[in-house]
Amino acid sequence: SGASNLHGAGASNLQDNNMDAIFAIMTEEKGNQKETLKIITSKLKKYFPKNTTPKQMEDTIIKLLERELQRKRGRESR
Repeated sequence: SGASNLHGAGASNLQDNNMDAIFAIMTEEKGNQKETLKIITSKLKKYFPKNTTPKQMEDTIIKLLERELQRKRGRESR
């Protein structure tokens, strides 16, 4: 009887640990669940040289947005 109580308590702790692990896995953000923004490259082509790759377009757009944000912050701090 004492042994079965120990077994029961151990099983309960194991079950709690398993539930914690399952919860952690279920709540973590997966790569395919991240929000994305898609822009059709044909809409962007007129702004870039002919052989620009989509990755290069993305990098350039991010740099320009960062530059604009810094410019706005500089104006606001005056």
